[in-house]
Amino acid sequence: MKKLILFLILILLPLVAWGQGAYYVPDIASGTNDGNFKNITANATYGSELITWTDAGWNEDGITWTFADGVLTHITGNTTAVTGTVTGALTVGRTARVMITGTGGGATATYTLGGNTGTTIAASGDIAIVDFLTTVANSELVITPANTCTVAITNISVMELVDKTGDGTFQGDLFVGSKIKSIGGANGITILPNGYVGINNTAPTVPLDIVGGGKTSTSLSANNGNIQFGIFNSYNGLYSVTNDMGFTQWTGSTYQTPLIIRKSDAKILLSMENITAGSGTGLTVNDPGSLNHAKYKVTCTYAAFTDTDTTKGIVIATLPAKTKIVGFYADITTAFKGGAVTAATLEVGITAEGAAEILAPLDIWTATATYGLADSDMGGSMTRAAQIQGGYLPSWSGTTDVYATIDTTAGNLNALTQGSVTFYIETERY
Repeated sequence: MKKLILFLILILLPLVAWGQGAYYVPDIASGTNDGNFKNITANATYGSELITWTDAGWNEDGITWTFADGVLTHITGNTTAVTGTVTGALTVGRTARVMITGTGGGATATYTLGGNTGTTIAASGDIAIVDFLTTVANSELVITPANTCTVAITNISVMELVDKTGDGTFQGDLFVGSKIKSIGGANGITILPNGYVGINNTAPTVPLDIVGGGKTSTSLSANNGNIQFGIFNSYNGLYSVTNDMGFTQWTGSTYQTPLIIRKSDAKILLSMENITAGSGTGLTVNDPGSLNHAKYKVTCTYAAFTDTDTTKGIVIATLPAKTKIVGFYADITTAFKGGAVTAATLEVGITAEGAAEILAPLDIWTATATYGLADSDMGGSMTRAAQIQGGYLPSWSGTTDVYATIDTTAGNLNALTQGSVTFYIETERY
């Protein structure tokens, strides 16, 4: 008899729901192992209405927003947000259904509730938004319009899904032949039959396809392997391990890592250019081949040198210890002139105002010019004859300030009304 009753239920239930597109199964008893169902909906139980759809429920000011005859309307010409008071308090972590109806106009508007952003309110046509947002904070419903938005909202409803209703529990594997989709927010999460996962993306084209930013609340690390990012062709891409980050490349027979950013000292290593390391008792390789060449660029206008004197030096850079200057250029893009000043020169050196170890005193008043292109432009430590191993290394043990100094004739520096110079410093660091 029990088997007959179960058989009739399974046969008649689809017929009852025929034409409705879905039927609802409150419970499928354990022990039934043969039944085909489609379009099963497990509805949640909704709590009470949390939004009061009256003038008293909103903070419209009558100028930027109005509420009249049951319609909340934005007045064009501002981006002032309007807030709807949530009756009681949202339960953080619980899903709320948000329903918005009205007519769009002019431009779009956005809304947030409980720390999440819902579907964009359209700029035209009928509005019929139904969002399911899982709250991460206890905050009101806020609508923020674009400047030219003239949206007219006829109703907003917010109701929480009562906890532990509408859930589905499977103690075995879940097999699907189509997409798995969530209905939270604008696009939610989509899982395609081929395993591709889309976050805020309904049509993922790679294994993990995310639209928008992402973050982790703790460190992202790999306990037993590498973390790889990007789309990999033949295993090429960016990887990160416990200490270093780099690019790995598959050559067809082996992996190569041509570039590594080393955690211990933040050096960039080009392993394909490395010297073959020595080995043996008492021998330690401290640097297998890091990139140590850099360019520094800084622009200074006449305002940087203003003073009630005819000489002013400023620090344009501070070099770390063990840094060698291998190139230095000063590009005068606007001549330094103004007031009673009849001449102006520029020199560059280290440690103090007026020093000229890098650039000799050069004319910056007569016309624009680029200095550093001729040996005669260089200071006492940067001429071809003075350089040691192709450059000038001011200090092996400490930092070094680089001073640029301007000297004027017949007028103080604060009389200058124009002038601009861009410095280029090429360095090697050890």
